[in-house]
Amino acid sequence: MYASLPEDPIQSTLDAPMEVDEPPSVPFQSPSPPPPPAPPSPPQVTATGRPQWRYRLPGRYQDILPEPPVAADAEPEPRPLPTLQRVVLFVRNRFQTVTNSFGLWCEYLYCPSFDPDAFVAPEDLYRNRHTPFTDSTSPLPESPHANESIAMIHEWQNTGSSNKSDPKMNHLVHDVLLHPKFCLEDLAKFNAQRENQHADDADKKSPHLDMFLEASIGIDVPSGDKDVPSRIFDVPGLLYQRLTNVVIAAFNDSLTTKFHLSPYKLFHESPITGKQERVFSEIAELPPDDLGCKCEKVIAALMFWSNSTHLANFGTAKLWPIYLLFGNLSTYLPYLISFKIKFRNSIANYPEKVLLATIRDKGLCPCPWCLIPKSSVDRMGLVYDIQQRITQARKYVTIWVAVARNSIYKQGLGIGSAAVECLLKPTSSVPTVNAFIDRLGSNFPLSDMLVVDLMHEFELGIWKALFIHLIRVLYAVAPDGSLVNELDRRYCQIPTFGLSTIH
Repeated sequence: MYASLPEDPIQSTLDAPMEVDEPPSVPFQSPSPPPPPAPPSPPQVTATGRPQWRYRLPGRYQDILPEPPVAADAEPEPRPLPTLQRVVLFVRNRFQTVTNSFGLWCEYLYCPSFDPDAFVAPEDLYRNRHTPFTDSTSPLPESPHANESIAMIHEWQNTGSSNKSDPKMNHLVHDVLLHPKFCLEDLAKFNAQRENQHADDADKKSPHLDMFLEASIGIDVPSGDKDVPSRIFDVPGLLYQRLTNVVIAAFNDSLTTKFHLSPYKLFHESPITGKQERVFSEIAELPPDDLGCKCEKVIAALMFWSNSTHLANFGTAKLWPIYLLFGNLSTYLPYLISFKIKFRNSIANYPEKVLLATIRDKGLCPCPWCLIPKSSVDRMGLVYDIQQRITQARKYVTIWVAVARNSIYKQGLGIGSAAVECLLKPTSSVPTVNAFIDRLGSNFPLSDMLVVDLMHEFELGIWKALFIHLIRVLYAVAPDGSLVNELDRRYCQIPTFGLSTIH
């Protein structure tokens, strides 16, 4: 007789047969063979039956189109956080844009409310456009001439020099006489003197003059005698515009949508080393002065320059007008704006810099930035010279100029007298009140206002003299000119820019 033990539920579960999920019974199908490749397209042939070649522009002639920085509304990629040993809290809402294909990105002090780079079309970066400034509030003046034919003849007469060249004659025939609006019958009673008088009368009634103000300039002329006071001569009829009106008119123009209004910094990140460095190319990249203010900054960047202008074909009468352009428009946008009116920087040649800095032309100290004498110019570039430029920086001698002018206008002394020369000659100063110092104060950095003129002072100055010296060295080594010919041959091997002829 056997006694049965109680059944273990766990063991019975392990001993139970395992149920396996089997897939439904599907008949085995062999994989289908791949489809046959498509037959090659027939080769393209020319009209003569020969194979047609595919031409491709060589790599050296393929231009990479310019690209603006990425717009400020794009979210930048997250950067890894560095391990900080010490935390310094600056409450600033800095904003960085995404790096573009050239490795350029912008950094703002805050997220700007408007970024013109978001609206820049690709053709705006490589197509030249002329956008004249138009004031929508002023109507266009009516032509002072009786008809279009007389207006064309009058315009042709007053363009270019008095001696009309072959291109001017071609312009007369193709652009004037063959113009569809030109009519010979309209010139039956043409008179050049009468038409010039009509044009002068129309200029006096032009609505554009309503934006100008008229002033009279008083010139104080010394008598040369201490017993005879100086006399003031008035020069009437000076037309000018207020600078604020010009700024308002510029920001009301349609081109304002391409203005940079918020300052930023431009950086470049090397694709090889990953190193970041600051890039200076636009005036809008200058930071604002008040970094503690949290309000959004809107800057009107005004750029001034001057150049000598002859008033007539004969004589030496000249003017040095001051021109103004707005730096808010990017230099990479090929727009030309006809803003020319009368401070951060001013570009001028050396004669104009002499006038703006109120110094003597080629005096004992010819530099408008420092007081290094002409006898030490040969030390240019040395360490001692660089130190002297800092320690002997030029400053406007307000007191000495006032004393010299008192000697001229009150005491009747001459400009070249010993009393005046003793005060002003050592620093190459002149007894002229500087307009910038008079309006902006004696602390205005007059020398810092004058920037280097790259074309006149470097390309046509230092580099041209150096290149001439190198050619002379080549002639000294090989008087037959073989080395100069070799230099010309190597220059000819330099490829041109695109399809142009400039190397």
